[in-house]
Amino acid sequence: MNIGFKEDMIKEFKSDQKKLGDEELIEAVVAFANTDGGLIILGVADDGVIEGVKKPQQRIKEFIDTANNPS
Repeated sequence: MNIGFKEDMIKEFKSDQKKLGDEELIEAVVAFANTDGGLIILGVADDGVIEGVKKPQQRIKEFIDTANNPS
């Protein structure tokens, strides 16, 4: 199934099927923070195919832990 729209300057898709590097996700957040904002959609491949997110609560915790890590 396809999400029905494409990535652009304010929408970024991030697949969870490959090991999503925390740095890659943080870079996307910082890029949007340094512009007019945007939407990062986890569980969607670059071509718009919906893949889902495995263990979403764990992914949220990992992201928060990474964002709060001063190094």
